Parts: sequence; structure tokens; C-alpha cells
Amino acid sequence: MASVARKFDCIIFGGGLAGTLLSWTFIKNGKKPLLVNKAGLSNCSQVAAGLMNPIGGRRINLVWEAENQIPFAIETYRNLARQFETNFFYPRSIMRLLGDPESQSIWRTKSNLKAYRHWILDHLSFPKPKLPFLTDSFFGIKGGGYLDIPNLLSQLHTDLQNRGNLISDQFDYSSIAIESNGVSWKSIQAPIAIFADGWLANKNPWLSFIPFRPAKGVIGKIKTNADFRDTAIVDRFFLLPRNDGSIHVGATYTWDELDEVPDSNSITELESFLNNRLPNDWKWIEVGAGIRPSIPGAKPVVGRHPEEDSVFVFNGFGSKGATQIPLLAQGLHDSIWNGSPLPEESSPYRFWKAQPKTSKRWIAVEIARDYLLERLNPGDTAIDATTGNGHDTQWLANTVGPNGHVYAFDIQKQAIDSTRTRLAKSDCSNWVTLVQDCHTRVQENIPKDAKAKAIVFNLGYLPKGEKSVVTETGTTIQALHSSLSLLSSGGILSIVAYPGHVGGYEETQALRNWYVNVDSKGFHKQSISNPSGNPNSPLVFFLTKKD
Repeated sequence: MASVARKFDCIIFGGGLAGTLLSWTFIKNGKKPLLVNKAGLSNCSQVAAGLMNPIGGRRINLVWEAENQIPFAIETYRNLARQFETNFFYPRSIMRLLGDPESQSIWRTKSNLKAYRHWILDHLSFPKPKLPFLTDSFFGIKGGGYLDIPNLLSQLHTDLQNRGNLISDQFDYSSIAIESNGVSWKSIQAPIAIFADGWLANKNPWLSFIPFRPAKGVIGKIKTNADFRDTAIVDRFFLLPRNDGSIHVGATYTWDELDEVPDSNSITELESFLNNRLPNDWKWIEVGAGIRPSIPGAKPVVGRHPEEDSVFVFNGFGSKGATQIPLLAQGLHDSIWNGSPLPEESSPYRFWKAQPKTSKRWIAVEIARDYLLERLNPGDTAIDATTGNGHDTQWLANTVGPNGHVYAFDIQKQAIDSTRTRLAKSDCSNWVTLVQDCHTRVQENIPKDAKAKAIVFNLGYLPKGEKSVVTETGTTIQALHSSLSLLSSGGILSIVAYPGHVGGYEETQALRNWYVNVDSKGFHKQSISNPSGNPNSPLVFFLTKKD
């Protein structure tokens, strides 16, 4: 790169909520960013509801760093409101319904945790809306609300363009040059590049080590006569009253159709939900779709590239962008120019594996494990269909605890013995049943009424065992098919396949064919491949049973 004076302190690629608020934060701190944004390239920020909810998800988890992120975000949006003389953030009380025994059990445990108390509204004094489907089985949440993202982006993009800090153009990764002394793009130069490119980062060559897990979401607005009293309802989906009198409803999750077109299956899901909750009292105003840039572990990825000093990433906020972006934007600024540390939980280094190629096998297993850990709870039942040396069996047992149970299968005695030793060392043998049998006979070896929240298949051969003894295509497909009927509602079947070992390619191809033909009406599907594109790298498949 030629040594010339630089006009900009950085180039930020991606003008969604993340990149735009990052640009505003830098300007507020006296820096000169260039935001490169192509309108319409991604709809995610334009269709997002902007819901800020301190306690969310199926497992009713407190949002990471909520006590710091939410107050900072609200103050940021107040500052923006003063700057542009228009409101962007609207506070909302939130009712989290507990309509099933599982959620009620989870809440009984978590409601006693000290960290939750600040966010819980008193049940008796909560101003319940006049809605026909409400019961007394709920808890109230304070500190929530929604951000009007389209309005905010419109105001900020106009302001940035007027300042000369925004270029409306599509960037191609091949046109970006990263060198030792900085970054250049279309003759524009800066010391650093920051990628806030959302789900498009799946094709970013500098971020191929990050296992982005993009998920399509369909969300809509409805008109109804129902009286929500400015209270958001979180049930299977959310119902979010907006300041214009409309109600946001959403959002679905789809992993195998990554386009931004509302699909009929997702619309049917939302309509079924609405017909059940608001029969004959709603109609669509609009329906949209966007793709979330989610990441395993449900935390964003923010910070410097592990090897490229000129490259930073600011991505992976998923559905929590309105909550998490403001504080982490300030944190990234302070890290770049003041040397302040960023949270380790969001560091890109957590995905960096500068190790021998054999580590890729373990990475795939970690992706499967992390995904299941987000959804598996104490007291659940789990099945390890291919126990191997017992690593999966052990973390399943540690997660479900003594009130849960794990059934672990392997056809080799060496695997069962190794697993038994591992479980004894971790003191969790009492709630694990080890079965030396083929995984096609899972149904014959567990109680007839047992339903599993997680079923794990880690295919291939036994590590450090006889490599000629591998999972076989016929038995694998048979075992997978029969396992689907053992899943509970919301239960997950995970499969790690290894096309690189002997017979693995044929097994993986057969697995793909089986996976594609599983009924999408009954199961959510997601598959993840190694970003390197290596055809011999492991693949991860997930099937989640719909409610």
C-alpha cells in the first residue's frame, strides 16, 4: 500500500444496526470512520423488532451483562433522541407466560437467583393487559422495551452521509486489501478495517474461523382491537405493542432456507399462534424476513483478528443487537484507541485454533456441544447414541445432573469401559445407563415412556481405538430415523459426520439425503460446515422437534 495521508481512522464494512451505531460512537469520541453500506443488501436490521428483554429464551436466561448493557443502551438511545429531536426507544413492561410444566419448573429455580431479582416485577401489582388468553401463570419483567431500528438507521445514515462518513456502495471482499500498514478499498485507505457485515460474514475470508450460524427469521405487524396496555407478551412468540398502535409478532427460526423472503411454513406458524391467542381479532399489516448473524454460545464476537492487526470484527449479535451493541461499540473504541480490555466472552480468540488439522474434528464436536448446552437443562433426559470414549456422555451427565438421566450406547466393549471410568472420575455414574449394543436398538433399551431433550450422534471410529470399526451407513440411518420419535417437544438431535475417514464420504452423503427428506413441518433443520470449504472437514447437523 502506498504511504499517503489517511482521511479516515477506520473503514467499517456493513451499515446495519451494528456498523451504524459503531460509526456514531466513534464520531462521538472524536474519530473519523467511513461506513460502507449498500441499502437492501441485508434486511435484518430493517425488519427486526428491536425488542430489549433482560430475561429471554426457552431456558429463561438472564441476558449476558444485562445489568451493564441495558442501562447503557437506554442512555445511548436517549442521547440520540436529543440529537435528532425524535424518540427511538419505547419502554415496555414484559409478561413472560409459563404455559407448560417445563418452563414453570425452570422459573421456580431461577426466580430465586439473586441476579434475577432486579428485573422481576411484583406479580400482584403487575398491570395485566385485558387479553383473553392470559392466565396467572406468568412473571413480569421490567427494564425492557423496543428500539425503532428503521427510524434510527434512517436518521443516522442521513447524518453520516451529510458528514462525509458514509458511502452507499456494495463491497466485495476481493476488493479489500489488508496489508501490514493498513487497509485499502477502492483507493480509500485507513489504518484498520472493522467488519460489521452481519450474516454475510459467512463469505468473509478473514473471518472463516468464526462458526457463524445464520438463521432466517420471519416477523410481522398486525392490527388488532386487543388491549395490550403497552405490555409485551413473550410466549412461544412475542407480541410487542408499538407506538403507532400496531403489534409486532415473531419471530420464527429457519436454518436451511437462507433467503429474505417470508416463507409459507413460517407464516403458517405465526398465523396458527395468532389464531390461538387472538381468534377473529387480528389481520396482517405487513410480513418481512431477515437473516440473523448468530454465533454458537449466544454471545457476539467483538475485537481484533488473532493474526491480522489491521482487522477487527463487530458481529454476531443475533436478536440482541438493540441491547448489546451500544456498550460493546464503546468498548471496541476504547480497546482500539485506549488499549482497554474487551470481555473475553466475546473475543474472536475463542474460535481461533492455530493448531494441527486434527483439531478440526474436535471443533465440530464443540459446536454441537455448545448448541445443545444452550437448550439442555438439569432434570432432562439425554441419549448418547455413539458414546466412544465418553466425552459427550460426560458433559451430558454433568448438564442434566442427578435429577436427569443419560442413556449411552456403543457396540464396542472398549468404549463402554472407557466411558465407565471417565464417569466414575467425575462422580456422575449414578444417573447414566451404559448399554453395549448397536444404536439401532435404542428404543429397546430405554423405558417406553422416556422422551429425550437431546440425542447425540458422533459418527466415525472410536478415537485411539480400532479405526476399521466405524459407524455404518445402514445402521446409522436406521438409528437416526428411530431416534426422531424419542425426542420431546423442543428436543434436539445433533449429528457430527466425518466425510474424511474410510467410508465416511458415503455415510455423509447418505446422511445428507436422509436429512433433506426429514419432514420440515415437524422439525427445524440446521447444518453447519467448516468455513474453510475443505470437503473432508466434519459436518454438523441439527434437527429440533417443533412444539
